[in-house]
Amino acid sequence: MGFKEFVERNDDKLMEVYVGMPKGEVERMMALPEGEKWTNPSKRQKLKTRDGQVYEIWFYLMRLPPKGRAVTENDLTPVILKGDKVSAIGRYQLKKLRRARRRNEIVAPFMKRLLALVCLLMTISGCGISQMQPIRGYVREAGTGRPIPDAVVAVTWQFYEWHTHCLHVRTATTDSNGEYVIPVQWRDVVFSLRANIELGAVVAYKAGYRNIWEAGFLTDMGQAFVIYGGPPDPKITTATLESLGFKTEPYRVPYYPEAARDVFRSPLPSWLQPGNFNIYVVPDVSTPDVRLAYLQKIGARSDCYGAGHRNRNLTPLFEAMYEEAHRYSSMSEVQERVSAICRELAYVATRKDGHPTVSETDALITAHLKNLHPECLAYRTGPREITLPPKIVKGELSISAPSPVPPGNLGARGQSGTLNDR
Repeated sequence: MGFKEFVERNDDKLMEVYVGMPKGEVERMMALPEGEKWTNPSKRQKLKTRDGQVYEIWFYLMRLPPKGRAVTENDLTPVILKGDKVSAIGRYQLKKLRRARRRNEIVAPFMKRLLALVCLLMTISGCGISQMQPIRGYVREAGTGRPIPDAVVAVTWQFYEWHTHCLHVRTATTDSNGEYVIPVQWRDVVFSLRANIELGAVVAYKAGYRNIWEAGFLTDMGQAFVIYGGPPDPKITTATLESLGFKTEPYRVPYYPEAARDVFRSPLPSWLQPGNFNIYVVPDVSTPDVRLAYLQKIGARSDCYGAGHRNRNLTPLFEAMYEEAHRYSSMSEVQERVSAICRELAYVATRKDGHPTVSETDALITAHLKNLHPECLAYRTGPREITLPPKIVKGELSISAPSPVPPGNLGARGQSGTLNDR
């Protein structure tokens, strides 16, 4: 087997390779035992095969250990090249292998990207902005369908499938019908041109309530992602989703395999239009400690460090959460949590661009608390583990499928709730 076929089948995989005659040709390969890995590969080198292809390689010559002993780093010797070919026949431990790009292979992708950018700018300069859908939806009580007014909804954006880097965040407040809308503004359009952007999280908060699940959307793939935000209870989740027309196909979130039971996806139901994000909540009757732990979880999901000063858009959410948390401030056993929520509010409200040092951030937080929330400085603090809320609802939930929301009801600023954006 030549290197070309080898690359197509096993690019970037840790393999054991046998190089035989003629030198530079792969005769056979075997997968290494699971768990056998080595670090600190040799410097990048190139290997030219008989078919004229040039490959960049990182691999070691392997010396077989005595029978009964596993291979160690002492058994690996960096590859020595003579010209463009391997100097010795033997067994090699492959570390990295990819085909070196020729000049025309570098220019072609660049021209394609340039052409795509020109087309994108032409689209936006015409009717592209009017085609972008605002994020809209409602917050309702599960089981009864009762609208939840004055709930704060926070929306974050991130790089596509890059769950650790939040880029932008905005909030809105639901109106008397439980509806909210976050319209698309020109600066949001400019922001979205920076990279391949997707929604990161949509979080709703209302004092005394807890999210059950959130019906999301992913317009570019035509898939609806339904995130179950409550305790693991697949029976409740399945019944609720099927009543709304979803197919409960489990989806394993990349890099988060433990979330397989909590996330479902299906084709978009007919009533769920692109841009809609509807959230259901239930009354939360948990203990103060568990309730405050849930508030901390909501804060962690919505926090957007990478957004810089735009993270201040979360101030209405954290102000509402602290207003509820302050009710428990007289209970010494939960003051650590109350203090953490208060300090997070001060951190969000004083966030600026760049990467301030810990001392600079501490100074901003302390000054903010002295001016607006001096009571927070007196709370007992200390690290505590965040516990998950216990199960609250048992059995199945019955929710009727909602009727489509007329675009005219949510299109104007102020008709569907207050927009919180600074």
